[in-house]
Amino acid sequence: MTTTSTKKAEVILGSDNYFHWEFAVRMTLARKGRLEDGDQEE
Repeated sequence: MTTTSTKKAEVILGSDNYFHWEFAVRMTLARKGRLEDGDQEE
């Protein structure tokens, strides 16, 4: 998954830098939220 994500990120970064940045931020926040929620449940 990391390799595919990296390749997609490179393509998106070249096509639309802002979209890539916004997507990366949203994914980071989503991951942090999921990790925090999962950690609290356990």
